[in-house]
Amino acid sequence: MTAMEDTRREQLYLLGEMAHGMLSNLHAAQGFVSVLKGDVFLHEIGDYRRCALFEKMERELAVLGRKAGMLFDLSYFASKEELPRDDKVLVNQLCRQTADECEARVAYRSDIPDYYAVRTNGEALKKLIELLLNEASERIKTSDDSREGVLKGSCEDEPRIFLIVTEQDERGRLTFSVTARTGGKVYSGSAPQVPHLLCQMLARLLGGFAYIDPDYRDGVRVIFDIDIIQH
Repeated sequence: MTAMEDTRREQLYLLGEMAHGMLSNLHAAQGFVSVLKGDVFLHEIGDYRRCALFEKMERELAVLGRKAGMLFDLSYFASKEELPRDDKVLVNQLCRQTADECEARVAYRSDIPDYYAVRTNGEALKKLIELLLNEASERIKTSDDSREGVLKGSCEDEPRIFLIVTEQDERGRLTFSVTARTGGKVYSGSAPQVPHLLCQMLARLLGGFAYIDPDYRDGVRVIFDIDIIQH
């Protein structure tokens, strides 16, 4: 092992420790804010302004928690040369579940049947899809003057985030695309560094690659594909 590799491993370890400490503190802060928001006394006196403040704090802490989680994942996966890919994964089931967990409305489309299963690393694939959907949700929020109509339960008729899966038979691969339809208001040709690096890293460990579609003009579209071993 070279001195450069030693230094890199030390840096990754320190990054992971720092992110872990941040997550612990953020979880404690989230719990404290949740207790304050639920305090009966606040509701009895009708202090809605303070309740609204606590709700805002909860949202901001959740965003910081996601960012710290990405740093932790980055340090973890950057230390891996490869991942075991022996999980039996029902692709449509995994994608629908991950889309349902996203706070924004996601339209899911697939050209593979529900019984279609592959051998891959299920945890890494779910994390990659989850990362891209969360980033798409953030871009939608950023592009709007108001959050009305973006989150679940709103009056928006059409979803603006799309997860699409297609099979490339001739290449023995699955292709995934995640699109945030922002009307072209946000994308400037660059991507947030940590999410983009983590996305590329996870795709590589799954035997594929990820990139931003340069031809999509109505927002942002990220495409990645993975090697598949059909189960």
